[in-house]
Amino acid sequence: GVEQNYDTAIEWYEKAAKLNNTQAMYHVGWTYTQEGVANGQKAIEWYEMAAELNYSDAMASLGDLYRFGNLVEQDFSKAIEWYEKAAALNNSYAINELGYVYQIGEGVEVDYEKAFEYYEKAAELGNRAAMNNLTFMYFHGEGLEANPEKALEWAKKSAELGDERGKQNVEYIESQLK
Repeated sequence: GVEQNYDTAIEWYEKAAKLNNTQAMYHVGWTYTQEGVANGQKAIEWYEMAAELNYSDAMASLGDLYRFGNLVEQDFSKAIEWYEKAAALNNSYAINELGYVYQIGEGVEVDYEKAFEYYEKAAELGNRAAMNNLTFMYFHGEGLEANPEKALEWAKKSAELGDERGKQNVEYIESQLK
């Protein structure tokens, strides 16, 4: 193997980024979030370049930076704005994160109906975390009537995609239905 070297990675990604390679722009931004080379302003600049070219993973990463306050000042409204932009491009990760933001009321009022809608959309796009979130909402009746059978359906879908949490949820729900 090759020794990990973020400076060299940045150098090569920047060469590709200069050719308008959005994935390379995203990776330069991501690299600037790593320990040893962390620089929030540079991460934002590179993520924004990719976002301007409709690279939804960069938009979602900007949402994460602002939501968690990693390397930048925490700003829930900016986080939600970036997640919504990525969600408009069917980024299932961002859609799921919007669901979570509304489920727990992070920078917004708790809105289980919106959370459910976001989770359902992300799950339909194949997002396993969203499937597990739907499992939780159905099983515990959070914002809707409890429906353990529906919870089990979503847990099984997640498990079928190889998700460990989904497999654990299937075991637990089946034990509770006996």
